Amino acid sequence: KAMLFKPGLMSKAYCAGKRMKYTPPLRLYLVISFISLLTLNILDSYDTRSDLGVHALKEFGPAMMFVMLPLFAVILKLMYGKTYFLSNLIFSIHIHCVIYFVYIFIFAISLAEFWSLPKDIISILLFLELPLVFYLLIYIAFALKRFYQQSWIKTLMKWLILIMTYLTTAYGIFQLVMITKP
Repeated sequence: KAMLFKPGLMSKAYCAGKRMKYTPPLRLYLVISFISLLTLNILDSYDTRSDLGVHALKEFGPAMMFVMLPLFAVILKLMYGKTYFLSNLIFSIHIHCVIYFVYIFIFAISLAEFWSLPKDIISILLFLELPLVFYLLIYIAFALKRFYQQSWIKTLMKWLILIMTYLTTAYGIFQLVMITKP
């Protein structure tokens, strides 16, 4: 509950030594990434169109996210120089857990077209994917603000740089993997 609705609180509390109240970050990451992969496998098995994007995401997504997780922490370390790398890594794990959680919802919504629902309901469900992406972007901004405790102007500037760097890097890694794929 705290992870989804109180951005940055779990990371801040965990780094402050309040660890008994929360699931250890690595365990949380492994469980949520497993559920995400399972959901993606279900979506891939339902998708008779052989959607290359879903298949590629299923095949390379977990490895890419595993690479992006410490890379995100490195970017944070560069942006917030006086912080410990381990604190940035814990923050990164929690952010990636939320990313996976949002992806689980998006994957589940994508399955709606296979549920024999009326087209109007499917359209509404598919429209919900966009607010989930906005939620994720806003969540990251609030998490940065709470965890690093800087002004909103500094936080939003760093958030913009972080998002652009992260997405560009993720896209580059994904393209590189797709090009080198046999």
